[in-house]
Amino acid sequence: MNFDREILDRARAAATYLARNEPGSGIRSLADIVNPAVAERVAELEAKFNDGQPFQPVFRMPPADRRPDSEVTLDARPIRRLSISPL
Repeated sequence: MNFDREILDRARAAATYLARNEPGSGIRSLADIVNPAVAERVAELEAKFNDGQPFQPVFRMPPADRRPDSEVTLDARPIRRLSISPL
C-alpha cells in the first residue's frame, strides 16, 4: 500500500494520542482509523462502479509506475497456505 507520508504521519499521531489519552474514542491503533476509512471508500466505489457489489478479489495489484518520494510503501506479504495431501 502506498500512503502520502504527511497523511500517514498525521494518522499515526492521531492514533497514538487517542489510544493514550482518549480511551472513549475507540481508537487503539492505526488500524482503527484506516480500516473504517478504507471500508467506507470501497463501498462508495462499489456503489458507483460495480452496482453495489464487491469487486472480484485479486491476490496482488499489478505493479505501478515509480511513485514519488513523498509516498511510503507498505508491502503486503501473501499468506502462505499449507496444502495437506491425503495419505
